[in-house]
Amino acid sequence: MDTRTLGLALPLLAACGGSDTTETSDIEALEILDAHLHLTRSDDPETLAELVRDAGLAGALILGPADGSVMEDPDLTTWFAFMQVDEDGGPSLTQQAVDALEADLLAGARGIGELSIQHFASGGHDTVSLDPMDPTLEQVYDLCLDHGVPLNVHVDGEEAWKLEVVTGYDPDLQVVWAHAGDLSAEALRPYLEDWDNLRVDLAARNPVYQRHVSVEVQRLTDDDGLQPDWKELIEQHPDRFLWGSDVGPAGRDEQLDEVLADLELITADLDPEVAEAFVGGNLRELLGWPP
Repeated sequence: MDTRTLGLALPLLAACGGSDTTETSDIEALEILDAHLHLTRSDDPETLAELVRDAGLAGALILGPADGSVMEDPDLTTWFAFMQVDEDGGPSLTQQAVDALEADLLAGARGIGELSIQHFASGGHDTVSLDPMDPTLEQVYDLCLDHGVPLNVHVDGEEAWKLEVVTGYDPDLQVVWAHAGDLSAEALRPYLEDWDNLRVDLAARNPVYQRHVSVEVQRLTDDDGLQPDWKELIEQHPDRFLWGSDVGPAGRDEQLDEVLADLELITADLDPEVAEAFVGGNLRELLGWPP
């Protein structure tokens, strides 16, 4: 299986102000599993597989909307059930939507998400703002518990109390906080300390994408490599972080090489075992995938 070699691109790291390369001298290659990649129903599954392979990724988790039938190579891609959306772009809080999630789980989906409970306005839709204790959402949490699968949830950091409601619903509910709520490392720390059932994905936390927050807030790196507060937090909680590209919105597939170059800066500054867990090991542990 093709993998992208990390820790060996010394000229690139030097040009970007990377840290002492002796930290990564024993890393020959890392298997990167993308924990946050989107697929729309208009995408060609063969194009998706080509994107993953050409990027040198070992595999990718598709956060819907997707249909299990498009996953042509179960060793290359897997998927989460995606809740149907209403005309406003938010989750459809209907029994039909819940039933569809369960059907997807029975068809092989390895989790549910990305479930937007608090999401900034995007894609021509207004802000999504839901009550995390809505009875329909509680059914979604129960589905995850019943099937023993994780929930990827989008909650913007300014409404992080909603994330705590979800993580506090049941200690056995495995929650992945998409984008870490776009919080700083300092602001994120207490949530990791308070909730043992919480993981975070750092999808889109790079200096490449233009999103609703400033690049300075969004990025984990600076001219010297991985920012010290992020290095400290990730290495203190090495089993709680997942990497994701957040490819899906228009144009991001063309930016993937830049995103992966930024990932090289991150892994160069992490302990090798932590880097391996961050870029793939933690997702493999969470999902039992790839086999």
